[in-house]
Amino acid sequence: MTIYQAKVAYDSASNGDKVTETYLLRAFNLTDAETMIAGAVSPKVRANSEGIEIKSITNKRFDDFLQHPADADTDVRYYVVKTESETESGATKRYTTLISAPDLDTAYRIATEKIHYKRIVSIVEHEAVDYLHKD
Repeated sequence: MTIYQAKVAYDSASNGDKVTETYLLRAFNLTDAETMIAGAVSPKVRANSEGIEIKSITNKRFDDFLQHPADADTDVRYYVVKTESETESGATKRYTTLISAPDLDTAYRIATEKIHYKRIVSIVEHEAVDYLHKD
């Protein structure tokens, strides 16, 4: 499966304002990603509006996805962690990992515990509001 990033816009059912959101989706292909995003966002769309406008769906390359355990009360955020390590030949290899965690401190702790053999270059919060996937 591939991880995609989808940017969508719609008229909010709660207040009628135009909302633009970003989602991360693990899907088989673009068609599957479009179906997943439509299903997830449709309940949020105001009736009698133009519906959901999918602004873009792009393939995101992550070497790994690490999840912090969460429950219904956990505010989950997504962090993109860039790391690098040196190969036996002396070349630098770069990696990108997606981490779900409630805050930056937890994301950093997960990164240092789980990818300890690589040097952390950066940790940046991703704008995604949710990570959608099929079980």
